[in-house]
Amino acid sequence: MDKGWYALIGGAVAIALPLIGNFIKELYFENLKRKTEHNFIVIQLVFLLDKFSSECSKVSYDNGFAWDQPDQEYAKTQVEEPVFSPYEIKGEFKFLDKALLYKIHKIAILQSNANKRIAEFAATDVLPDFSSTFESRQCEYCKLGIFAANLAKEIRTTLNLTDDEWSAELMRKSLIQRLSDLTNERVEREARMLRSLEELKATFPAESNDVPAS
Repeated sequence: MDKGWYALIGGAVAIALPLIGNFIKELYFENLKRKTEHNFIVIQLVFLLDKFSSECSKVSYDNGFAWDQPDQEYAKTQVEEPVFSPYEIKGEFKFLDKALLYKIHKIAILQSNANKRIAEFAATDVLPDFSSTFESRQCEYCKLGIFAANLAKEIRTTLNLTDDEWSAELMRKSLIQRLSDLTNERVEREARMLRSLEELKATFPAESNDVPAS
């Protein structure tokens, strides 16, 4: 290879090396920015999820009657339903993992479906306690709270975060226990109603259809 080729290759390398170096540097800083932005957003998200699950927990104990109003005649909402607003978070959501972004948006769909099921009970419920409506509302918002708390736990685990000052895990477990209690209460109530019906049937046996002989 003559000296001309060496000079040409040397010139090409001299031009290419700075370009490659700049490209690698830009790639590094872009990746660093993406990671920093991602962590910035999800840390805000964790606290928003904690707040939402805590408010859902309050709804799960609302039976329509205020403890400080003993003369209240009719059941009415004592705790308003929380609204999950992820766009309160500062930052660009494009840096989030697509699976996480899907779960964030899924909360609004789950809440909408929950409210529809509650409304179905409300349409046929009766005064004065609207027991079916409030029981449905308690269960639905308990489930929503659990979903949000599980998502917050997933993020904490991924980022190796702790919740020493306020135990989010305690809240999550209390929501799970609350849902279990509500489910058991419903099963026991339905069992009592069935026993009462059977006792009523035994007290008033069906009339015989036999035709007396002539």
